[in-house]
Amino acid sequence: MTNFKFFNHFFASPERIPAKTKTSMIGAGIVHKNKNYITHTTLEHSLLALKTFSFWQTLLLGSFVLALVIGVIINLPLTLTLLIGILTVFYFLDVVFTFFVVLKSLDLPPEIDFDMDELQKIDDKDLPTYSILCPLYKEASVLPQFVENIKKLKYPIEKLEVLLLLEENDEETIDLAKNLNLPSFFKIVIVPDSLPKTKPKACNYGLNLAKGKYVVIYDAEDQPDIWQLKKAYLAFKKLPEQTACLQAKLNYYNPHHNLLTRLFTAEYSLWFDIVLPGFQSINTAIPLGGTSNHFKLTILKKLKGWDPFNVTEDADLGIRLFKFGYKTAIIDSTTLEEANSKIRNWLRQRSRWIKGYFQTYLVHMRNPVSFVREHKGHAFIFQLVIGARTTFMLINPILWAMTILYFAAYQIVGPAIEALYPAPVFYMAVSALVFGNFIYLYNYMIGCAKRGHWPVVKYVFLIPFYWLAVSVAAGVAAIQLFTKPHYWEKTVHGFHLEKLNAAQSKKRVFNLDFWPLNWVIDKTKYILEPIVAGGSILLIVSSFIGNIFDFMYNAYLGRVLIVDDFGLITLVGTFLFIARIPMSALSRAVTYKSAYYLGKHKIAIKEFWQYLRARIFWISAVATILWIVSIPWLKDYFRSDSYIPFLLFTPVWIIGAVSAVDSGFLSGNMKFVELAILAVVFSGSKFIYTYLFVSLGFGQYVYATVSLAMTTTFIIGWYFSLLIKQPKISINKKSLYRFPYKFFVSSVIIKLSEIIFYTSDIILVKHYLSPIEAGQYALISLVGKMIFFIGGLFSQFILPFVSHDEGANVDSSKVFYKLFFASTVVSLATFIGVGLLGYLTTPILFGNKIQPVVYLLPIFGFAMFCFQAGDNIISYHQAKNKMFLSIAGLVLGGVQIILMALFHSNLKEIVLVMSFIGITNFAVMLFFHFTVDKLLASWREFPWLVRRLTGDIKEFISDINKKQQEQVQKGKLRILVYNWRDLRHVWAGGAEVYIHELAKR
Repeated sequence: MTNFKFFNHFFASPERIPAKTKTSMIGAGIVHKNKNYITHTTLEHSLLALKTFSFWQTLLLGSFVLALVIGVIINLPLTLTLLIGILTVFYFLDVVFTFFVVLKSLDLPPEIDFDMDELQKIDDKDLPTYSILCPLYKEASVLPQFVENIKKLKYPIEKLEVLLLLEENDEETIDLAKNLNLPSFFKIVIVPDSLPKTKPKACNYGLNLAKGKYVVIYDAEDQPDIWQLKKAYLAFKKLPEQTACLQAKLNYYNPHHNLLTRLFTAEYSLWFDIVLPGFQSINTAIPLGGTSNHFKLTILKKLKGWDPFNVTEDADLGIRLFKFGYKTAIIDSTTLEEANSKIRNWLRQRSRWIKGYFQTYLVHMRNPVSFVREHKGHAFIFQLVIGARTTFMLINPILWAMTILYFAAYQIVGPAIEALYPAPVFYMAVSALVFGNFIYLYNYMIGCAKRGHWPVVKYVFLIPFYWLAVSVAAGVAAIQLFTKPHYWEKTVHGFHLEKLNAAQSKKRVFNLDFWPLNWVIDKTKYILEPIVAGGSILLIVSSFIGNIFDFMYNAYLGRVLIVDDFGLITLVGTFLFIARIPMSALSRAVTYKSAYYLGKHKIAIKEFWQYLRARIFWISAVATILWIVSIPWLKDYFRSDSYIPFLLFTPVWIIGAVSAVDSGFLSGNMKFVELAILAVVFSGSKFIYTYLFVSLGFGQYVYATVSLAMTTTFIIGWYFSLLIKQPKISINKKSLYRFPYKFFVSSVIIKLSEIIFYTSDIILVKHYLSPIEAGQYALISLVGKMIFFIGGLFSQFILPFVSHDEGANVDSSKVFYKLFFASTVVSLATFIGVGLLGYLTTPILFGNKIQPVVYLLPIFGFAMFCFQAGDNIISYHQAKNKMFLSIAGLVLGGVQIILMALFHSNLKEIVLVMSFIGITNFAVMLFFHFTVDKLLASWREFPWLVRRLTGDIKEFISDINKKQQEQVQKGKLRILVYNWRDLRHVWAGGAEVYIHELAKR
C-alpha cells in the first residue's frame, strides 16, 4: 500500500478525535494530513468544508476545463457561443427569479412582526434562559460598546447568559474583559488555542457550554434592538415546531460615513428587508447572516453546530437547516452593525463572504442527485442564489467590457461580438441587460425606502461601481478558494470610533492550504517582497496600463491605416527607440548614481540632478541640430514622400534627454508613484492625441503625437523632481558631480544591443522586403514586443534596487533573483498566450491581417522571451559594475545584423535569424552569469599566466636538454614520463602499462 501514499494524502477520509465526554462535543475534532483539528463538533466530515472539492467535483471541474480548452483550440467561435448562451440563460432566469421574489416579498411580507402591547404583556417569569454567544478576536476596542449594548436589552438579567468567547492567545482582549467589571450574567470563556482558529470553532465551544433554551449569536460591534430577545421568544411560540432559527434583520448605524457605507447600506437594506423575506415567502432555504441568528438550542446541538472550516458558517448552517427539514423565519427586529468604511477592509470582508458561498455551494452539491430528488425546485433555487450569483460576480466584468467595447469600438469588435450571440441568446441578453439592471437598481431603491434610508436612494445610481468592487473581491475569493480555502481574513471593526490603529489590520487567523499551491503562494510573497511598498505595485500596474495604451495605439493605427502607412508609422516609432539609446542610457546612469547615493547616504542627492540637468540641455541641443541636418538623407533612405514625420519628431531630442535625467533621478530615489503617473501620462496622452488627430481629420500629422506626449510628460516629471527635498549633508562636491561615464557607456551598449535586437530588424525589413511583407513583419514584431515589455514590468526594478543594495553594501543577489523570477514568469505566461496560442489570440487583437504569419509567432515569441531573460542578467551585472556582459550583448547584436544582411530572401528567414540570436543571447548570458567572476579574475591574471607559462616552457626545454647531455656523458638512458593522476583504476592503460613493461626489462 505504500505506493498509494500520495493519493491517500489527498483523498483519505479524516480520522475522528472523540469528545472528552459523551454529553458534550468539547474536545472533538478530526485528524487530517497528519494535523489535529479540534473543532468541538462531531459533524460528519462530508458536511465539512475541510476538503474544498470532493473527488468527483475535482474530476468534473478538470473535465470542464479540459473540454473548454479543447473547444477553444478546435473551434473558438462555437465554444464561446455555447458558453455565452449558457451564461445568458442563467442571467435571464436570475432576473426573472429576482423579480418574482421581490413581488412576493412586497405583496405579502412574511416577516414576523409584533406590537408594543404584546411585548409589554410578557411575564418575565415565563421567559426561558437565553444564551448569547459573542466570539471576539483582537476586538478589544469595541468590547466596551458591546457590553453597554447588551445591558440595554429588555430581558431579565437573571435569565440571561452572555458568553464572551475569547481566543487563548488574544491576551489584549482577555485583559480588557477582566478589567471591565462585567455584570454577573457575563462570563469570560477562554477558547483553547488549537486549529482551526475560526469564529465557528469558537461558537461550537460556546454552544457546548450554553444553558439557555434559546441561543443567539452577536458580533462585538452589534447594537441589537432592545426588544429583540422577547420578540424572538414570541416568534418561536407562534411559529411551527420545525422552525429552528430566526433571523433578525441587519442594517448599519453609520450609513452616511462615506460613499462606500451608503452603497453597503443600500445592499444590506435590499438583502434583509426584501430578498430574505421573499425567500421565506416561497419556503426555500435562507442563507443566514453572520449575526443575530436565534436558535433552539436542542436543535442546534442536534445539527452539531457550525462548520468550523467554512468561512461563512452562517450561510452554510442556513442551508443545512433547510436540508434537514427545519424552517427559518425572518423577524421584524433589527440589529445595527458597523458598515465598513475602508475599501481594503471591505474587500477582505467581502472576499471572505464570497469564498464562503463557494464553499457552501460545493459542500451541499456533493450529492447533487439526492439533493435534487429530495428538494426538487428548491435545489434549482439553490443553484441560482448560491451558485450562479456567486459565479456572476466573477464573470460580470468580462461581459461589461464586451458591452462597452461593442458600443465604443463597434467597427473593430462589433461584428465579432454579434457573431457570438444568436438571435434567441441576443434577445435574452438584451432583456437581462436593460430590464435586469433596471430591476436591480429599482430594488435597491425599494430596499432603502422600506428601511427609511431616503438620503441613500440617490446614491443607488452609483451602484455599478460597487458591483465592480464586488467583482474584484470575487476574484480574490476565487484565487483563495484554490490556494488557501480556509484563510479567514480578519475584518477590523471600530473605524467609526477612530480607536483602532494600523496594527489591527489583516490577520492570519487560520490557514489550511492545499500545500503545493500554498508553497507557491508563500514563495511568490517572498519574491514580491521588495516591490510591495513605496508605490512599486502601482508602477507595475501603470506599466501594464502603459503597455495597453501602446497596444491600443499600434492596433488603432494598424486598423485605420493601410499596411504601407502602418509600416511607416512603425518606422517613426522605431526612431523613438533609437533616440532612447542615449536617453535611456542617461536615465539608467542617473538611476544608478542616485540609487547608490540613496543606499550609501540614506537621502536624495538633489545637487547631482541639478548639475547634470543643465549640462544635458546643451548637449541635446547639438544632437537636435544634427538631426535636422540629416533629415533629407533620412527621407530618401526610407523612401518617404514627406519631410513631415521627421520634422515633427525633432523636439524629442531635447525634451527626451532632459526628461531622462528627471526620470532617472526619480527612479534612483524610489519615487515609483511619480514614475507610475508619468508612464500612464505618456502612453495615454500619445493614444489620446492620436485618436483626436485621426478623428478630427489631421491624420497626416499623427507623427506629432510622440512629441506632444513627451512634452506633457516632461512638464509633470520636472515638477515631481522639484518636490524632492535634500537635507543638508556634508559630501565631497568633486565626487558628487563625477558622472559615471563607464556606466553610461555600458548603458549605451546595452540599449544599443536591445535596439539592434528589436528595432534594427524593422529597419532592415523595411529596406530589404516589400511594403506588404514589412507590414506583416511589423505585426509579428508587435507580438514579440508584448512579451518583452510585459517581462519588463518587473525587470525595471533591477537597476534601482540592486544599485541601492550595492550602495548600502548588502548582498544584492537576493533581490535580483526575486525580480528575475517574477519577470520570467510573466514573460513566459505572455509567450504562451500570444506565442504558442497566437493563432487563436492574435487575430482577435490585430485582425485578419496577421493570419498569414501566425505560424511564425511561437518561435519568434520564444526568442523575445529568451532575450528578456538575458537582458535582466545584463542589468544585474551592470549595476554591480561588471560591463563584460553588455559587450557580449553588443557583439551578438552585430552578429544579428550580419546574419540579416546575408539571409533576408523572405520573411521566414528573417524570423529564423531573430530566433537564433534571441536563444543564443540567453544561453551566453546565462553562461557568463555563473562564470563572469572567474573569467574576470582570470583576465586580470592573464599577463601573469602568460609569463608563468612562458617561463615553464623555457624551463622544461632547458631541463630536457640538460638531461640529454648528462645521459650522453654517462652512456646510460634515462626516461622522463609525464602522466596524469588516476585514483580510480589500478591499471588504466597507456603510460602505466608502458612503465610496467619497462620495469620487467
